[in-house]
Order: sequence, then C-alpha cells, then structure tokens
Amino acid sequence: MQENIKRNTTDNVERSAETELLYDTAKRKCFDFTTFTDIEIFYQDARKLLDHGFFVVLFGNVKENFPDGSSMLLVFSRNDLKFEQSKKLINSGKYFSFHPSVFNGYNLKIRFKDFGFVEYSIYESLLLVNRERDTINTLFDLIAEESEIAFDHLSSDILISYIELLLQHMSRFYQRFFSDRSDEICSVNRNFEDLLLQAFNLKERSNDKLPTLTYFAQELDLTMRYLNDVSQIVYKQSAQERIDAQIINIAKQLLSNTNLSVAEIAERIGFSQPQSLNRLFKRKTKVTPLEYRISII
Repeated sequence: MQENIKRNTTDNVERSAETELLYDTAKRKCFDFTTFTDIEIFYQDARKLLDHGFFVVLFGNVKENFPDGSSMLLVFSRNDLKFEQSKKLINSGKYFSFHPSVFNGYNLKIRFKDFGFVEYSIYESLLLVNRERDTINTLFDLIAEESEIAFDHLSSDILISYIELLLQHMSRFYQRFFSDRSDEICSVNRNFEDLLLQAFNLKERSNDKLPTLTYFAQELDLTMRYLNDVSQIVYKQSAQERIDAQIINIAKQLLSNTNLSVAEIAERIGFSQPQSLNRLFKRKTKVTPLEYRISII
C-alpha cells in the first residue's frame, strides 16, 4: 500500500510538472520577443503572426535617409496597411508579438483602440528623439526579460503593465509630436473645414451620397484616427462630431426654410433611410426633426 501511495504521489508530481510545462509552452507560443537585423525575415515571420490573429509591436530603426539613430514604434494587427508601408522605412529592430488569448480578461485589443496613434499610417507616425528612444528601449528590455522567464500567475499582469506603460509614454511623445507640427496640423484642419463646407453644399456637390468620415479621410489622404485627433487638438471636437454638426445645421435650415418632409430632407442630405436622420437629430438636439419644426413656427 505504501508503494501505491508513493507511486500515486510521484505520478501526481509528474503530472503537475507536465501541466506546468504545457502551460508555459502554450503561453510562450502566444507571446514572443525577437531582435532582428534581416528585414525580410522579420516581414516573413510577422506576416504569419498577423495572419493568425497576433499583434506585433515593432521598435524599429529607420533607414539611412532619415536622421541618425531615428526609431519608430509601430503596432501592427491583421490587415494593417502600415505593415506593408513600413518596408520602405525600417531596416532592423526588435519586436514582441502576442495573441489576445494570452491576456484573457484584460481587453487589451479594446485598450489599443483608446490610443489613436496605433491606427496612424506610417507617414503619420512620429520619429522618436533620443530621450524618447531611450525610454522605449528600456521598456522593451523589461518586456524581453520578462518574456524569458517561465510564465506564472504574475506574468500576464507584469507584461500588461509594461505594455500599458509603453502606450502611455507614446501618448506623451505624440503630444510633443503634434506641438512640433502645429503649422501642419492647422493646415490639415483648414483643408478639412474647406472640404466639409464643399461636401455639404447641396447646390454644388457632385453626388447625393452622405459624406462620411471615411470620405473626408480619403480625400485628405489621412487615416480616420489621425484626422479625428487633429480635429480634436485644433477644434476641441472630433472630425465625426463636426460632420454631425454640419448635418444638423443643414437639416435645421431645411426644416426652417422649406416645406420638405423629414424624409425628403434626409434624402437631400444623403441619408438612405429617413430614420437615420431622425436618430442623429434626436441624439444631438434632444428633439426630433418634426418637433424642432413645430417649435420654430
């Protein structure tokens, strides 16, 4: 009987060790840190990771035609256009990749969306200056060190903390970035204002489709997040909020100065369904278009 107890105890210990090994292996497959000098190998490996739903966070050195020692931090996800764009700029660096499943319960994918710069194009992204580069390099070293340790119940918390700190520092660096580019972002804002007036000039516009944030970003050759952030900095409203305000102003003018029905006004502005105008108008003014019309009689 003692032999059976001893054998069972040994089996339990072995199974526990095997379970820990499997856990560690599984986690390592979902989180990895790599340094590279061959850019083609990086793109081959990173593309496979992205195709399988991984995020890739790259701290890359830019090519020689940029200022000495320049670096960029880029976050790639599946079908990310800037992944291909970055081939023209990056020649070496380091990156970590992770699958969202490794951080279940942390909503990291949603957290990334809180930081607009994650969705900027390569041409909208900042070049890190010396002190900024040193900060990011330190955080990457900490992430690399943690990724080499066997995963335990604290690993996810520690890695999440480092990634969160990385994002917060980058958010601060982008404040500097926009401050340095004040003339440029004011120019972007002016171009957006002009396009906004042109697009909602019902007498002169070339089509009847409702101008959207996607339309304005494409016309200005910008990403939607960059346009939104520039608008927020200059005008204290997102680009989408300004588009909505323009729609409401036109709707109010037509409700006040014409006998058009709400459905006809919605169609003239570009809505495919009248209830879409109703919902937007109610959300922004607290009354329906019809209630607004009655109130000004």
